[in-house]
Amino acid sequence: MARKITSRWRIKGTLVAETPLHVGGIGQDPIVDLSLAMDGQGNYYIPGTSLAGALRGWMSGSNGSQKSEIEKLWGFQPPKGDGGHASFIVVEDAPIESHFTEIRDGVGIDRVTGTAAEGIKFDRAVLPKGTQIPLELTIEDPDRHLASSELALDTLIALESGEISLGGAKTRGLGRVKLKNLQVIEQDFSSFKGMLQTLRGEGDPVELNRKGSSARPRMGMTIHWQPIGPVMVKAEAEGNTVDMLPLTSRVEGGSLAFVIPGSSIKGSLRSQAERILRTLLDQAIPDDQDPKQRFLSQTKGLPIIRELFGEAARMESNGNGKREQKGYLGSLKIDDCYAQNVKLSPAQWQTITTAEKSEDLQQALNNANLNHTQQAFHVAIDRWTGGAADGFLYSTLEPIGID
Repeated sequence: MARKITSRWRIKGTLVAETPLHVGGIGQDPIVDLSLAMDGQGNYYIPGTSLAGALRGWMSGSNGSQKSEIEKLWGFQPPKGDGGHASFIVVEDAPIESHFTEIRDGVGIDRVTGTAAEGIKFDRAVLPKGTQIPLELTIEDPDRHLASSELALDTLIALESGEISLGGAKTRGLGRVKLKNLQVIEQDFSSFKGMLQTLRGEGDPVELNRKGSSARPRMGMTIHWQPIGPVMVKAEAEGNTVDMLPLTSRVEGGSLAFVIPGSSIKGSLRSQAERILRTLLDQAIPDDQDPKQRFLSQTKGLPIIRELFGEAARMESNGNGKREQKGYLGSLKIDDCYAQNVKLSPAQWQTITTAEKSEDLQQALNNANLNHTQQAFHVAIDRWTGGAADGFLYSTLEPIGID
């Protein structure tokens, strides 16, 4: 049986990735652990379910929003008995035209040794900053009040202001998007003129009332900093002359920039915060023998840390004799940190990474205005002979003077 619909809002726009983006799919890529979602034609896309989940999640956490308001828009199914209804919001899949992708490594740090935790190493594919995502959704309205509700309008305005993030690792530098070129039309089903407009794909333009919107309270900080010495996060790939290359990421205009991922910055801040709290509380670091359990034990149980930095999902008892997955999304989000004073073309970076000799490498660096970036050699010393240890000589490309 069809339900009564008086009108509907057709909403279109473009979501522009302010930071890299990862929306996962079935693992079709043997190179990475966490691959991107792909459609049946092998093209990257953002599933409508992912977009809808992000929008509904934001609404659920919005100030003053009631469960009944959420269920009225998105539908619900009662645990027992009849009732409920399907969602009045229909979100379309979003095809991605860009074919540029990047690989980001992730690793857990053992709190005792300060080195990579055993068994906590993974990598994920991401779409770079600047990726454009076509947004198309429909709000079907049974009484001409649902689409224009304060909750629906606030959500569109939150998309415009970049408050809603998509995909994974949202608090670690990924997923921040901003809505551009928003267009809203209303299609009237209650009149002959409105029905003709709808059949032509037309409608009456809707102007959003942005004055009455109620944004969530939040605090943002932007820090401009310059390292005293060379600072880099290692890229997965190696160069011909250099063993360890700094991580680069695509930015506006298709150029590349050195980047410190939000995950690295957040990890450093979390490590320091845990050290402070353990010192104040005189609390030892758990030293479990099982490698994976050891890391998970080290990252839980501290007050404030979970609320600020989040907590990984794990299976726990819900108190009713059953086990369910529980996790916690932290309130602190840290974006990727891009070099401001140096931008490289893909061709320049290719020349640097494929240089066969140190002289060619230095010339390529000079041509890219990286005069202060240098190849540094490292070697381990054999404790018996006092000479270079066999097999422990390597070089890194160290960025210097980067803002």
